[in-house]
Amino acid sequence: MNAQEASQILLSVGQLRFQPPAAITDTLVDAYCSFLKRQEHTAIGLTAFLDGCALLGCRLSPAAVESCLKAVGAACASNPSDVSTAASPLQPGPWLTSRQAQQQCDLGTWQQLAELAAAVPMADWPAVHRLCQSYMHVRAEHGQAVQLPVQLLTAASTAALAQTISIQGTTSAAQIRVARELEAACHEEAVEVGQRVGPGGRSGNAAMECWEEGWLQVELAVPSLRLVVQADGPYQYFRNKPGVLLPTTLARDRLLRSWGWHVISVPFTIPEPHLAEYLKQRVPSQ
Repeated sequence: MNAQEASQILLSVGQLRFQPPAAITDTLVDAYCSFLKRQEHTAIGLTAFLDGCALLGCRLSPAAVESCLKAVGAACASNPSDVSTAASPLQPGPWLTSRQAQQQCDLGTWQQLAELAAAVPMADWPAVHRLCQSYMHVRAEHGQAVQLPVQLLTAASTAALAQTISIQGTTSAAQIRVARELEAACHEEAVEVGQRVGPGGRSGNAAMECWEEGWLQVELAVPSLRLVVQADGPYQYFRNKPGVLLPTTLARDRLLRSWGWHVISVPFTIPEPHLAEYLKQRVPSQ
């Protein structure tokens, strides 16, 4: 098995939402890290490896993280004139590290990532959006010491806003059912659909005014109760383990809780007749 094969297997399994036995995942990670240590890798392969690790919730050793950082830095520095081209394998400098930062990133590692991100043109808006997500997760863990250059933070927030606008109006039937039962469970408290929430229980315009601290758009929110309800469909779970949420979904909920929100995840497997009781048991007392 070569580096490209190991990274592509990890990415493919993650994209398929298939959780393999831990021994298999560890073998693939160790195999790729051995190639990485010998500098036998490509930028595209490193992209696949880091995304696969994040999708599967793999935690890399400090030595592996350091090797990844060196590889990303080398890729960004090798041909800076090509980095601004969206099709270039060098363009994902910050992009291929942003998901990994959601999984594990100490303050020193984040600083190196931020410097790399600031050093290359950001031609890919999804890349900037993912960098914004990473910033919020790491900031929630390490506090105000986590920083991004102002111009990059502004671009990241703008990209995140564009992303949420692009998916507005896509309320599913499941979300509508959950919203209806949530209104009944919360009595006269206002239930907001597609609301933006942030740290300290802020929502709506208040969350946007403090955009430097981060914000997320959630499916349902009851700001008066600091309550967020997410109707998690099948794509939020591993395909071969329908009861196990994806690492990216768990990271979303951890971030919301770190901001002071009570989070209720409503699995798609809850039968509609049981939905009201499910919410009633979990909505915090008023």
